[in-house]
Amino acid sequence: LPARPTFGIFPTLPYLPKEWMLDFKFMPIKLNKNSREEFILHMTVGGSRYGKYVTSLYHDYKWNRSSQVMENQLWINFAANNTRTVTKELSTLTVNKWVHIQISQELVPGKSIHLYKVEVAGEVLLSVENLQDSYFENVKVYAGDPRNNTPQPGYIKELVILEKPDKM
Repeated sequence: LPARPTFGIFPTLPYLPKEWMLDFKFMPIKLNKNSREEFILHMTVGGSRYGKYVTSLYHDYKWNRSSQVMENQLWINFAANNTRTVTKELSTLTVNKWVHIQISQELVPGKSIHLYKVEVAGEVLLSVENLQDSYFENVKVYAGDPRNNTPQPGYIKELVILEKPDKM
């Protein structure tokens, strides 16, 4: 698929197993200091239950107390450990520069838990053991977020969602 603006819906995933990987490139074309939570990508089962944020990536600004300036930040919301929303700060973004983002959940070898991991530009920025690893049904995948805030101005390309089938 060609690069597309960060607004719209991708096909719904009827079933997302416990092990999966989301891989794509993103390029912001503007970083708005006056806006809050501009969403890049949002995967959800809807409602306010576990899975509201299977994964949700957005841009926001944060006040840096030491330098006394507003800094652009990439943030993620996700479902893990029986908490419907965990929020973590990840990285900064650069206007008109493609960045490779990979988000995954995989079984930890030799253990019965899954690892939720986020890599930005090849660097692991988040790694969390997810003790409530769950599959999700009817996962909607949005560029942006239709119910909340403005989409982050930019483009997504080379979006791939890989699934590892659950063992029976």
